[in-house]
Amino acid sequence: MSDTATNPSNRMAGSPSRPAIVCENLVKIYKVADLEAIALQGLDLVVEPAEFVAIVGASGSGKSTLLSILGGLDVPSAGAARVGGFDLLQMRPPERTRYRRDVVGFVTQQTSRNLIPYLTATENVEVPLRLAGRSGRERRRLAHSLLDQVGLGDRLDHRPRELSGGEQQRVAIAVAVANQPEVVLADEPTGELDSATAAGVIDVFRSLADDHGVTVVVVTHDQELSTRVDRTVAIRDGRTSSEVVRRAVTGDAGDTRVVAEEFAVLDRVGRLQLPAEYVDALELDRRVRLALRPDRINVFPDRIAPSPAPASGAAPASASGAGSGSDALTRARRARALHRRGAPGSSPGGNAGSPPGHDPGGHPDPGPDGSSDDPTPEVAP
Repeated sequence: MSDTATNPSNRMAGSPSRPAIVCENLVKIYKVADLEAIALQGLDLVVEPAEFVAIVGASGSGKSTLLSILGGLDVPSAGAARVGGFDLLQMRPPERTRYRRDVVGFVTQQTSRNLIPYLTATENVEVPLRLAGRSGRERRRLAHSLLDQVGLGDRLDHRPRELSGGEQQRVAIAVAVANQPEVVLADEPTGELDSATAAGVIDVFRSLADDHGVTVVVVTHDQELSTRVDRTVAIRDGRTSSEVVRRAVTGDAGDTRVVAEEFAVLDRVGRLQLPAEYVDALELDRRVRLALRPDRINVFPDRIAPSPAPASGAAPASASGAGSGSDALTRARRARALHRRGAPGSSPGGNAGSPPGHDPGGHPDPGPDGSSDDPTPEVAP
């Protein structure tokens, strides 16, 4: 984090011309006796240098497996994974040792696993420096510098049992960056901390990325942490499903605000995971209809019936806001509820399954190009 601790120019893979992390169609299968459990099912991920990324997902989604692979603790079953110029599938044992020592730093949720309990904070930070062959005087200087930069300059000679949970995690971060890694990986680093203490740990990670050019990837359930990163990547069923990208926008008055925008992830073979709430709202199952438009692709339930053409002279329904966010979900759920109750005007396969963009009268809204969103294919007479 200082002159030699985390200077990007000193790191072996600090080239800005390539991503820090690349995963392509990554697969991990665990075998127990005759049973197989697929943890990762063709996951794609790219992380740029000095980016601060959070990985989120339900338990069993594959996020911790991904972190173990990136940290060199586990080996993928198939696909490609490259970190700091190292091919994680092809590394031999000596290369894996060097990779774990020099290229990545790792912080776990359990503070007891990050530190050696009978060593002081300074001595814990000196351990990776000793393994790297640093002299005693240099080790001590770097350890004190790192601990001072994570706010523990007055805890140099304290052992883990004499430190709070937040202080222990700060020492663990100092240990993780001691050997100038290109990437720091953290598995639930704030999981055992209160909100105020967790905020201080997040600040340290933020500083690593912003001020020192270190790429930081964190697996977390902490909502506060996931809103403080550059990008939040959601994993579902062993694949990346969506991303929230945050960027600073400067207004006309010179004020700066952070704008967050959510994207679905399109993988290398064209697969796309629809948000679960969208699937539930329209009761999508097994197959859907697709309609290609000049500026978009529309997705419709399979059960949608052909929509009648607008009456002569009738004004088309407005498409304003038709496919956006919670309004679209609310309309879809309301239509589905009316259909289930057999409300007047609802017909099987009609409005209950109509996608955003169809009005209650059954007329498809025109798109921005004036074309209809009706997915029903034309049938020759």
